[in-house]
Amino acid sequence: MSVSERIPPMTWIRAFFETARQQTFKAAAAALHVSPSTISHEVRSLENFLSILLFDRSKRKIRLTDEGQQLYSSLQPVFAQLDVAFNQFQNVPNSSLRLGVLAFVSSEFLLPRMQNIEKVLDEISLELSPNNQLESLNSVKPDDRLDAVIRYSASPSPGYENIELTKIKLALVECMTGSTSVKIQKGDSPPKQKRIVVDGPFNGWKRFQDAGLLNRDCFLSEVKVDTYISALRAVQHGLGVGIAVLPLSGSWMDENRIKFYDQKAIVIAERYWLVYRRESPHAAKLVLLGNWLSKEFAVATA
Repeated sequence: MSVSERIPPMTWIRAFFETARQQTFKAAAAALHVSPSTISHEVRSLENFLSILLFDRSKRKIRLTDEGQQLYSSLQPVFAQLDVAFNQFQNVPNSSLRLGVLAFVSSEFLLPRMQNIEKVLDEISLELSPNNQLESLNSVKPDDRLDAVIRYSASPSPGYENIELTKIKLALVECMTGSTSVKIQKGDSPPKQKRIVVDGPFNGWKRFQDAGLLNRDCFLSEVKVDTYISALRAVQHGLGVGIAVLPLSGSWMDENRIKFYDQKAIVIAERYWLVYRRESPHAAKLVLLGNWLSKEFAVATA
């Protein structure tokens, strides 16, 4: 069988790829300007060609089978390279990539790796913005529009490309001279320490309490701060017990600035994702960046 005979028609491949991205036949049809029945027929034709099921249609919402996920993952870099190939013939500005990311993620993870990130992006310079809202990807004002954002959520953002970067773990931490001999199980006497509370995402103390890992009353008082960076600094200076977001805060422990408190940690439902528009002129570079960041997070987690 020749190579051309082993490769199915491009219309079938595009129908499958867009359906996998959009997660519905209707949305894929709208993106490709055809009818949903056409998309369904072309996906079914590809399944017959490969003699495998690519989507599980047993429930109301379709989802990729293991084989379908494997094919979709293999096609992502292929379509990204096609985007690069055709963009070179279009007047698409590609001198810089604007990435929205919270200051905590930027300072604790991106900036220490900036030289390597620049190598991944090659000729494209990276501009960081503290705004990581999805709306910024579609802003009508060019000065406000971002190419991608790094954000946390329990599931992918619908209507966008999503690359999962890492799971998130919350851990109780204290200063290096603190005592970890005091237990904080429910019913124990309150230790003479304060808890450091962040006025921000994750609501970590409540999650530990809901998980049955501590009683809220086991700390005598609390200190409120505005960011996780401030919380880590407060912990480092011995002001109390705080919550570290891992793997982002891992360097603080690697450098012996803080340590685990009573070895208590929980994995939460949220993940960090790299999110960008499907039609982004930087799609190929964002795939490379997302894959590289995923590997870096995996190293930091190990």
